[in-house]
Amino acid sequence: MQDLIERISKIEEATERVRASAEEEKKRIEAEVAAERAAYDAQIEADTEKKLQAIRAEYKQKADAALKEQRDAADGVLARIADYYEKSHVRLGKEIFGRIIEE
Repeated sequence: MQDLIERISKIEEATERVRASAEEEKKRIEAEVAAERAAYDAQIEADTEKKLQAIRAEYKQKADAALKEQRDAADGVLARIADYYEKSHVRLGKEIFGRIIEE
């Protein structure tokens, strides 16, 4: 009977060692997975930031080009208005003066 109790005790000890070993292995694997996940997250974040910077640069370039186009168009309109005024300001002044006198 004592022999049976000792064998059962040894089996329980062995079972406890296996369970402890499995728990340690589980913790090791969890730490490994966490490290891999952190590295993956960091890589994804870096890739995303790189893509965002490229998109921002592209849209800034497009916005700058559109703004330049608008400035050039506005400068052209102002130049035509100034040219028209230089050529026609005497006539325009006479027309305005004539309308004022008629009223």
